[in-house]
Amino acid sequence: MRTGLTTSVILHAVAIGFGLFTLSAPAALPASDAESLAVEIVPMEAIAQIQKGDKKAAVSEKPAPLPTQRPDIVADAKTVGDNSVDT
Repeated sequence: MRTGLTTSVILHAVAIGFGLFTLSAPAALPASDAESLAVEIVPMEAIAQIQKGDKKAAVSEKPAPLPTQRPDIVADAKTVGDNSVDT
């Protein structure tokens, strides 16, 4: 057991040492001169005012929603099987 442990430690040390000396750092990426974007900070009061609305605004008429129309039932349709389970 002692020889196996010694062999393992030596081989691991050799592998780590080999990796440290042969593997190098990757090449540095070129720095691009990109323009920055202008950012505007909006206060929370402005967002709350937009959501709340204006109390003095004129009332606008909204069109009434169209009622939902049910499709016609096919005359030849038949329920097959146990009605309490299938429908």
